[in-house]
Amino acid sequence: MGITIKDVAREAGVSVSTVSVVLRGAKNPFISQGTAERVRAAAKALGYRPNLAARSLRAKYSHTVGMVTHITRGLSARTIAEIELLLRNHGYDLLLGFSDNTPEREWRYIDKLYGVRVDGLLIAPSRYKEEESLEHYRAILAPIVLIDGPENPDFCCTKKDRAAGIGILLRHLHGLGRRKVALSLVRDMGYGNRERLEGYRQALGALGLPCDERRLLWCTPAPIVNGSEVVTGILERRGEIDAVICSDDFMAADVITGLRAAGVDVPGDVSVVGFFDNPNLSASFEVPITTLRHDFIAMGRKACELLLERMKRPANEEPLPAVTWSPVPELVVRESCGAGVLHA
Repeated sequence: MGITIKDVAREAGVSVSTVSVVLRGAKNPFISQGTAERVRAAAKALGYRPNLAARSLRAKYSHTVGMVTHITRGLSARTIAEIELLLRNHGYDLLLGFSDNTPEREWRYIDKLYGVRVDGLLIAPSRYKEEESLEHYRAILAPIVLIDGPENPDFCCTKKDRAAGIGILLRHLHGLGRRKVALSLVRDMGYGNRERLEGYRQALGALGLPCDERRLLWCTPAPIVNGSEVVTGILERRGEIDAVICSDDFMAADVITGLRAAGVDVPGDVSVVGFFDNPNLSASFEVPITTLRHDFIAMGRKACELLLERMKRPANEEPLPAVTWSPVPELVVRESCGAGVLHA
C-alpha cells in the first residue's frame, strides 16, 4: 500500500483535515505558514502522491482537465502552454496525451483520462474515422470541447474556418490573373476535405469559374503527408494548372521544391500557396510562402472558456447549447503566389 494522507498527518504532527487543506492549496486562516510548510515537507519526504480518482469520487470533481491532441502539424507547444496557463489560473490542472493523429490512440487516451474522472476534456481530433470518433465522444458524460474538429450540433468546437480560408486564397489568386487553380486534398481526411471542398466550389462559383475535378489533386495519408503526389499531378497536367492551394505550408514547401526541380518556375508558371502560417518555415523558405494565418492561441483560449462555462454549470440547470467559433483567417502575402509583395 502506498503512502496515505494519514501517514503525512502523523509525520507532520497535524490532523488529516489540515493535511488535506494544505495539499489542495486551499486557504485557511487558522493554518499558519509554518504548519503548511511542515505538511508539504512531510509529504515530500514520504513521497506522497494524491489519489486523484479516489479524491474525485468523494468530492464529485477533480479540478483536472484532460487534453488529447496531435502535434504533427497541429497545435503548437505555445498554444498548449497558453491553454495550461489559462486553466491553471482557474484552479485546474491539465493532463495531456498525444494521439499522433491516430483515432485508436486518441480513444485510448480519452478513456484513460475519463477513468481518472477529469472534470472536462479538450480534444483536437484525429482527421480520420470521424463518425466513430463522434460516437466515442458521445459516450463520455463529462463536458467536451473540440479544438479544430468537425462542426457538430452535439459538441462545442473552436476551429479553423477552412471554407472561408479557401475562398480568401482563391479570390487572391484570381486577382493575380490565375484562372486554373488546383486544390490539394488528403484521402480519408473527412471533415477537413469536406470543408475545403465547400469553400473551393463556392468561391469558384462566385467567380464564374468551373469546378474541374481534374484540378483536385489527391495524395495518400502517411505519418507525415508530403507533396510528391501533388507535384506529379501538376506535371501530368502542364498548362491546365496555373496555381495550387496546398493543405498546409509544409506541403506547399514540398510542392515548390518538387516543381522547381522539374524545371517549373514558381511563381512564374505556377503559383503555390499554403494554408496556415508556420513561423519556422513560411517566411524564410527559399520561395517565401503565401498562406493564411489562423489564430490558434485565440482558438485555444476560446475552447477553455467554453469548457470552463460548462464544467462550472450547476447540475440542476439546463446544459448550455453547443457553440462553434472560428477566428477570421488572415491572408499573408509572400513571393510564392507571384504578387511581388513580401510580408514578414
